[in-house]
Parts: sequence; C-alpha cells; structure tokens
Amino acid sequence: MKQYNNYADLITFTRASSATYLDSDGLLKTASTNIPRIEYDSDGNRLGLLVEESRTNLIEYSDFSATWTSSNCTLTSSQQSPDGNTNAILFERNSTAASYLAKSKSKAASSLTYSLSVFVKKDTAQYFAVRLQGLYPSRADVVFDLNSGSIATAAATISNFSNPSAYIENIGNGWYRCILTATSDTNTAINSYFSFNSNNVAIDGTDTAPDSSGIIFGAQLEAGSFPTSYIPTSGATATRSADVASIGVSEFGYNQDEGTVVVEAQYNGVGQAPRLLCFSDGTNTNRIVIDYKPKLTIITDNVITVNNIGPSSESSQLIPYKSGISFSDAGSAVTIDGVSPAVSSGAIPKSITKLIIGDGQTSPRYLNGHIKSIKYYPRRLTDAQLQELTS
Repeated sequence: MKQYNNYADLITFTRASSATYLDSDGLLKTASTNIPRIEYDSDGNRLGLLVEESRTNLIEYSDFSATWTSSNCTLTSSQQSPDGNTNAILFERNSTAASYLAKSKSKAASSLTYSLSVFVKKDTAQYFAVRLQGLYPSRADVVFDLNSGSIATAAATISNFSNPSAYIENIGNGWYRCILTATSDTNTAINSYFSFNSNNVAIDGTDTAPDSSGIIFGAQLEAGSFPTSYIPTSGATATRSADVASIGVSEFGYNQDEGTVVVEAQYNGVGQAPRLLCFSDGTNTNRIVIDYKPKLTIITDNVITVNNIGPSSESSQLIPYKSGISFSDAGSAVTIDGVSPAVSSGAIPKSITKLIIGDGQTSPRYLNGHIKSIKYYPRRLTDAQLQELTS
C-alpha cells in the first residue's frame, strides 16, 4: 500500500509565477512559483485547491503609489491591508463635489470584456462606487453597500458599454473585494474609477458628507468576463501563470475497466469550456472528460462514445457543489448534489495514464475555481450510491 506524507508526493504541480490566495488565518498570502494554493473563505473554511488560467493585471500600480489621478480627496498611505502589511490607502473626500481615484489604460483591442476589482474596507463611508469608462458617456457603474456587504445600486451601462455584472466578496477582517465587469466600447482607452460616499451615488455624484472615507487596496483590471486572484503590481503590468495539476493513475490504483469519482468543487467564472477533471493517456485520442456543469464526454480510440451527458441540475457560479461520475463499458452516469443521474452507455478507454485536475488534455480548459476533494473508487458505483454520496 502506498503512503504519502503530503500533496507534493502525489500531485504533479506547476505554475511559472507566484500567485496570491486567502489563507486560513484570513490574510492574503503569496505562494511561490510551482507551489499550489489551498484557499479558504472568510470564515476559515477550506475551499480547496485553486486552479486558474493565466491573467494579466493591466494596472501598473495596484498599490495606488503612482500614476493614479485623484480628485477632491485626500490620500493617506500606511494603512493595514488584507495581507497584514501597512500598504493600503485611506481615501477621504474633501468636497461635496465628485471625488474619486482614476486610472486610464490603453486597450489592446476594442469592444473587450473587462473585470475591474479592488479590496475596500469601511471607515466612515457606507457606500463604495466603481466605474469602467470608455469615451464619455460610455460607461458601466455600480455602487456597493459596505455596511451589509451587498450591491446598493445594480451594475448598469450607458451608451456603448454592455453586459454589466457585479458582485461583492467578503474576505474577512472587515475587507470586501468589489468587482465590476462590462464589455467596453471601441474607444482606445479604458478608464477605472473608485470612490467612497455616504449617499449611494455614482462616481460623479455629490455627497452631503464631504469627510466620508474608506480604505482601499489592490486595484486590478483584467481582460475577461470574471475576476481572478489578485495580481500585485508596482511599476509595470504583471502576469500570473496558469495552475497545472495532475496525478499519475499508477499512484492510486486506477482500474482501466470501470471506476467512479466524487468531486467537491466550486468555480469563480466561466472561461473556455472549463474542465473539472480529465482522465487521459496523454493524447486527445483516449479521454474521460468531466466539465464544470458537470457533463461527461468519453473519447475511445478517437471516437466519442459518450457525448456530453449530465443531470438536469447544473452548478452555479461561486456555489460549492458535489458531483458524482461513474463509468464502464456497460454504462456511465453523472449526478450533482444528489439529483437523479443522467445515464448513457459506450466503451471507455483502457489506456489511461493520468488524471488532470481542473483542466483538460486540450488546453486551455482551466476550471477557474476550487477543488476541495476528489474521491476515486476502482469500480462503477450504482446510481443510487452516486446520489447518496453527493447528497
């Protein structure tokens, strides 16, 4: 019987850069190159292994130390940030007129979808406003309520911006991460705005409490329809490399004739056809592919024998779920959270050599989320057992 003292003995993992994550003590930490990130929520509950695609923070000074424009506000450095250091900024309005921090960036292409995110903490201001703007008046706006940790004024677009969405994430210790996503216009620049206020107003709104204030840290602008983990910058744009994780099937007694996996997971946003797991022989010819919904596709000798089957219920963004997948030549089944499984039959490949975690053999197919646990059974469990194990 094989014994493993830690994950490094079992999982092959690479990432060609450092990356940030929320640790069990509630602090934002940095994992070194090729070190996996086991992330936790604001209550200290383990979310699991974080697997993300590569992304670039387009803002050169995420710490607001240079190149940001400020209007009608006073900025004071050396405030405690989510990483426990004194590298955040206190933002204080000094006028009832529009007050904000702003940053303009040249765009690589027009009509792209961008995600703007930042960490904020309430001081005296209840509300925090965020804007993405192209050629005025084209823009997207949202206002967050820092008392309740909710959206006060829903994300909306004007003129040639579209597809607005927003959410606020509690990361603990009074800190929230606020996110706004929208598709830009064709202007050559994209502008990011942040502001604290007491009146639930947008960036250019007036505030009857000119001394309203809040703490701000870690600005990030990404090309993408959802945000990824924080990428710090200080003078230049920075790129976080993708997480790549796999296990050789010889490490856990894989049965080539039949099997079952039960996975606990959660995803932060949908990229290019995200994969939850992929059993593979190292080629596209023989694969057992499980996507994030979950859906099952089996390719045997380059022929699709089971085609994208899945239960009637599907996973939702940011919501943890359990999926169960069984497979054999006699039949395969897929369930989520104890619902009735979807079933199909077709031959499975008999030359599997590795299990790819949070990605597919054909990349990029990154999960952009967390995998809390993977349980493998070297036999095909019954549909009733699948339902019971995922309930």
